[in-house]
Amino acid sequence: FWAPLVDAMYVEAFGRRKSWLVPVQLLCGFLMIWGQYQIDAWLGESTADGQQTEPDIKVLTMYFFVLFFLMATQDIAVDGWALTMLSRENRGLASTVNSVGQTLGYFTAYVGFLALNDADTCNRFFRAVPQEEGIVSLGGFMAFWGYVFVFTTLYVVLFKREDDRSEDEPVESITGTYRGLLKVLQLPSVQQLCIVLLTCKAAFAAADAATSLKIVEYGMPKEELAFFTTFLGSAGIFLPALLGKLIAGHAPLNSWRWAYPLRLMVGLLYAILVPLSSATYATSSEHPVMEYLKIPTLTVSKATFAA
Repeated sequence: FWAPLVDAMYVEAFGRRKSWLVPVQLLCGFLMIWGQYQIDAWLGESTADGQQTEPDIKVLTMYFFVLFFLMATQDIAVDGWALTMLSRENRGLASTVNSVGQTLGYFTAYVGFLALNDADTCNRFFRAVPQEEGIVSLGGFMAFWGYVFVFTTLYVVLFKREDDRSEDEPVESITGTYRGLLKVLQLPSVQQLCIVLLTCKAAFAAADAATSLKIVEYGMPKEELAFFTTFLGSAGIFLPALLGKLIAGHAPLNSWRWAYPLRLMVGLLYAILVPLSSATYATSSEHPVMEYLKIPTLTVSKATFAA
């Protein structure tokens, strides 16, 4: 909704995209650095002085709403900059790079954080002398990426220059941009695409959301389950890069139409194999080998058809 504002309002001397990208990323970084001192209290965990508090749902909601709003604004500016930064023949690869980056970020924040935050995992793989706490706390993790945001933004300010706007990309006024947006939304093909994108995941959303929860309920530790998403992360990083040229062609949705029925079949595999997991864990106190083979297979299949 606010994308036309990001596109039309800027300081020309500073740069059309940098006018939004720089302040938004700096604000995100400072919010994460500041949040490291508050997050334990907000979550109701023990603070530095040993006091236990109740989770503050309202503050958590407001904090992450602001953070995600800023991230969405940054995403708008980055997507717009990619259109002018990349050559015409490579603009179709912008979505591929975006997909790879999001998957890598999800993998780092999920698998990486759980591995370094869990004491048992750290003692098993990273330490010679066991300790009661993980290597990284949630506050420390937030602070690290906050500093990454700040220093990356400073690098963009000092060393990255925006190319001059080409004549075939005129800047509309705010009202003109919104009028253009309304005209685009009135196109039948765009309306059909919106309906597809808003409903396409409904067929397998329940299977995706419930599978990991049920497997944890049946006995697999969540930290070890997170390790299996390594396969999903690897596939999600490399497959979009390999399929990028195909997706960036004249009919990019053809590959999606081909993969969608196969993606539905992965949901059926979840429905079949999760009950088997219940029986397997019920009869074994050790972590079954078949589960260690089953979950990577499913995650790679899911990533393949989602890419």
